[in-house]
Amino acid sequence: LSLESDLGTAHMSGRFDLREGVAAWRSALQQSEFQCRGQLDVAVLAQTLPRTLHLREDIQISAGTVDWDVSNKKDGELYLLSGHLATEGIQAIKAGEQVHLTRPVDVQLLVRHAEDRFEVEQLKGRSTFVAFSGRGDLDQAQFALRADLDQLQQELQQFVALPGVDLAGSLEGHVQWHAAPETETLLAQGNLTGRGLSVSLSPSRRWRESELNLKFQGEIDARSDVRQLATGSVELVADVDRLKIAVTKPIQMHETNWPLAIEADGILSTWRNRLQMIGMSDLPPVNGRLDAKVEVTASRDLTQLTSATITVEQLDTTIGDRRINEPSLRFTGNGQWDGKSRQFSAGSIEAVSYTHLRAHET
Repeated sequence: LSLESDLGTAHMSGRFDLREGVAAWRSALQQSEFQCRGQLDVAVLAQTLPRTLHLREDIQISAGTVDWDVSNKKDGELYLLSGHLATEGIQAIKAGEQVHLTRPVDVQLLVRHAEDRFEVEQLKGRSTFVAFSGRGDLDQAQFALRADLDQLQQELQQFVALPGVDLAGSLEGHVQWHAAPETETLLAQGNLTGRGLSVSLSPSRRWRESELNLKFQGEIDARSDVRQLATGSVELVADVDRLKIAVTKPIQMHETNWPLAIEADGILSTWRNRLQMIGMSDLPPVNGRLDAKVEVTASRDLTQLTSATITVEQLDTTIGDRRINEPSLRFTGNGQWDGKSRQFSAGSIEAVSYTHLRAHET
């Protein structure tokens, strides 16, 4: 089967048994020998979809291709799936001068697989702004990632209009897991470190971190009659700020209610900046020191707040036309959040302030 157009070409060969319907396509592809290769003309694509690609108005893509080659072949009792994606010769004319992608994007994948198992023999990708690699199977694997946001910004700005977007800093991460046959569990852990981060998606939304560390760990009970997350936690540390979320008891894989313990402490103003980056832009300016310990049972539409103890020291904020300045404020209580109606129903709430106690004593 071959397809040709101004946008590029695609060629596919192989034999598939799809008589069982769409639901069986995945199995049919896994157990069939095939090859699919092609080439996309980036210059023609840019002329066809300039607004969709958000291209700069002062630039014209003059050359370049995206090439791919995917095949699945029988190799003994297993199948060997290989894939390769690469850019080649991407160039443009900008203000009468030629610019080009500094280093082509190149991604390679090699997987040995059968119906019930797989092994990633090779996964690697590289460009000027990102590099990743990995290998392994369901019993043991490790993957690594490095990204240079400064270089990504520089490459994108050559071709794409990014009003208000500014990226800087570096990221480095690792993920690994291994099976423990003696306990029939799978142990997984990973981390992501960002340094010198500066991310702006609009002039009013900028996020900066001198250093940020995100790590997670989990233990999965892999026995066929159990299938549960035995332990698990995610922790974010940035300077003096810390957020940790952990499951408080084993959770069945099909479970919809997740019992969680949440700990958060640090500077309120920097937490506010992070929340603004995820869309909570109407938060008032706030200063102070936070120390919170919360236990919840979270589901898709309802979050039950079992218990909460939140202490804020040196709180300074303005809500409407009212200035709030409290040396020490402590909340305890429980309640629930309805995600559908976006309403919080309080159970018992107690608030104690240093100012109130002092006034009461006098």
